Parts: sequence; C-alpha cells; structure tokens
Amino acid sequence: MMILLTATREKKKELCDRIPEQNDHTIFTCRNFFKPKKPATEEEFKSAIPVTQNENVLLKSNGKGQFENIAKAMGVETTGWSWNAKFADLDNDEWQDIYVVNGTWIRAAGTPSKFFFHNQEGKTFIEKTDEFGLQNYMLQSAYTEVDIDNDGDLDILANSTSGPLWFYRNNNQKNNAIEFEFNDMVGNYYGLGNKIIIHYGKDAQRHQIRELKSGGGFLSFNAPVIHFGLGSYDRISKIEIHWSTGEKTEIKGDFVANARYKIIRNKNKSHSLTSR
Repeated sequence: MMILLTATREKKKELCDRIPEQNDHTIFTCRNFFKPKKPATEEEFKSAIPVTQNENVLLKSNGKGQFENIAKAMGVETTGWSWNAKFADLDNDEWQDIYVVNGTWIRAAGTPSKFFFHNQEGKTFIEKTDEFGLQNYMLQSAYTEVDIDNDGDLDILANSTSGPLWFYRNNNQKNNAIEFEFNDMVGNYYGLGNKIIIHYGKDAQRHQIRELKSGGGFLSFNAPVIHFGLGSYDRISKIEIHWSTGEKTEIKGDFVANARYKIIRNKNKSHSLTSR
C-alpha cells in the first residue's frame, strides 16, 4: 500500500515493479494509474452514477422504493478518512448511535480523532466524542461492539493498524437493556438473517427492530447477539421473530430487562426460551 501511494503521488511508474508479485491486484491498480486516460463524453457523464467525494452518505428510504441521502441533514457528513461506521445504542437510551474509526497511511496527511455521534431521538445526531471518552488519534480500521463484562451495555474493542488494541469499557449506569441470541435447528444456527421486533411501554406502543447480520463493518464482525437499549423501561411485553427461512413467530410474555434471552428453535419448528 505504501509503495502504491508513493508511486501515484510522486508519479514514479517504476515503483510499481517493487510491489511483491503475490499482490497482483495492487500491482494492477498501480500500473493502471499510469495508463492513458479515456476522456468521457457528456452523454457518459449524464448516465454515470453520481459520486460523492470526501463526504459520508446516510441513506434513508422515502417509502417509494428509493433512498435519499440525509447525511448533512443529520449532521454526520464529515468524519475524515473513515474505515468503519456502525449503528448501536451505546447508552441504552432506545436510539442507535454511530461510532466511526478512521485514519490514513498518507504521509503528512494527519489523522483526525475518531467520531462518536449521539442520536437525538431520531431527529439528528450530535458529535460527542470527547464527552463519551472515545477520542483517539491512532490509525484504526476495525472495531467490534460486544458486552465483554456482561453488565448490559456494549463495550468497544478497536484495532490500531500500527499500534495496540484499544478496549473501551462502557460505564453506563442509568438505562436498561435487553439482548437476544439464537440456536436455530432449522435455519442458520446462530440466527444470521433473523429480525426481531420488540414491543414495550404503555399498551405496547413502543417498538424497535434489529436484524442479525453476518457482517456490518470493515474487517470486523460483532457477536451474533441482538442488543436493545430500553431507557427507563424495565420489561418488554412481546417479541416478533422473522426467521431467515421465512417463518414468523410471535412470543408474548413478560421479558424482564437487563437479561439475555436465548431463543431455541427445534427441527419441528417449536421454540423454547432460556435466560441469564
């Protein structure tokens, strides 16, 4: 990567030959940079997909089968050379926040601090990196969110490309949360692809939805556990499970907060629950 960046920045084609031969994609990228450029016609520009440079994109469905970029309106358009951004409710206030790690190998470019955006009840985000103790100026490309100490809130383990691992312990004390995991004997064993909708509050009018994904971050993977922050609410009254295989299960009951529930689906598609 450093040879590629130096060759293209200083316009030295011969440096491409110094990239180890097993890195064939990097060699191709380097040599391709020095090939003659093909000018685009006005018609080609009009038909091309528009590119957003040096800004983030946050896409929201408009309910008409299309997505609109609302990054600027939500205050999350700028985070430097970003590698990894994930949604998670880090203070268990019912709203998903965004944490971004960044950095660059380019000499003298500088690396800004990481960015933490606190969700303001779905209306916008406010940058509160310092307030949450997440400032860090090292080059970081990957991180994972996991409740390492089993105290009900999500901690962060971040990898520094040229430095140590960083562990951020979450000291949230005031809000409740609930977690779910799966053992599925019909579909994916760990429940990848499953969606859960929880209902809680007065007359079960409040709800949240999460999907258990197999990825979600550059070079990183969260544990197969679904986490919901509940704020001051101490229980949920109903869950809906949309299984990856297409079935739907609805479970009513009094699910007490600050616990993790394991949902087990047997081969006959019956289910059972355990908690801790």
